[in-house]
Amino acid sequence: MQKTYKFLLIFFALSICLILINISFVFASSGSGDVVRLQSPINIQSPTELVAAVIRWIMSIVGIASVAAMVYAGILYFTSGGNEDQAGKAKKTMTYAIIGLVIAILSYVIINTLINVIGG
Repeated sequence: MQKTYKFLLIFFALSICLILINISFVFASSGSGDVVRLQSPINIQSPTELVAAVIRWIMSIVGIASVAAMVYAGILYFTSGGNEDQAGKAKKTMTYAIIGLVIAILSYVIINTLINVIGG
């Protein structure tokens, strides 16, 4: 099971990288030397832009996950019915979800600042 999980994770990561890379494919050449190319629909022109796109994608997933954790914590709290253990678990979950969201936002700001400084 662990090997399958690692394989799928590596396969998914490589697939995303290959999709995001701006590759022009040569399909045909006419007699006059003109080359017909298929352009990538993603407008990524440099490795810095690729890194920025991947980071934005990851940050959006982290944001969605932390909002989902907050919703879960809210449901857990409302359904606790006076049970202090379940209410405490809900409060912990909400605290960790908020901390995770704050860390994700701060890392997004820091990384975008670094990309703007490095990228020009």
